[in-house]
Amino acid sequence: VDLRLRSGLLEKKGNRHVLADPILEANLSPLRIHHVSDIHFGPKSADRVDLKEKGQHAATLGGGLGRPRVCDHYLQHVAELASVGRAPHLLVVSGDIAEWATDAQYAEARAWLTELCTHLAPHPRLPPDAPHALLVGGNHDVDWRETTGPAGARKRHLPFSRAFEGHPRVARARLEEPPATR
Repeated sequence: VDLRLRSGLLEKKGNRHVLADPILEANLSPLRIHHVSDIHFGPKSADRVDLKEKGQHAATLGGGLGRPRVCDHYLQHVAELASVGRAPHLLVVSGDIAEWATDAQYAEARAWLTELCTHLAPHPRLPPDAPHALLVGGNHDVDWRETTGPAGARKRHLPFSRAFEGHPRVARARLEEPPATR
């Protein structure tokens, strides 16, 4: 590190070292990607501690750990990574974002995702105004009450598409639209 500092390849910014040459930085900076899956916003959202035991130990442990849900713990983790310059640059959220594809569950998921995206790190190869989160729906992100007929096949994807209108979705597939206009 000392040699690189003396040669001008690295410079110190705060408590970390960064590449001093913008060309090297743009082409050699690692891209950190986090992938989270099956969050299930709703009543089955995963807890950090399995409280099914219903014993005093599980309840005490669950209460003492702080944020009870895995998604909240992950949000806190990314915020901590951001505070030391190690947050992900890109986020992929796949499969089963909601439990039952309801507007309320998607509102909670959107609020979580909005806060999470504020902690994502910039990257020299990613435009600041480009989306830094990719969403992939799962079977729980479909309104299965809408299953009959060709219109139903498209309508069942509407809750997910409405909830995340501003976010890119896998392959930009617009399953809520007729195949001829996708």
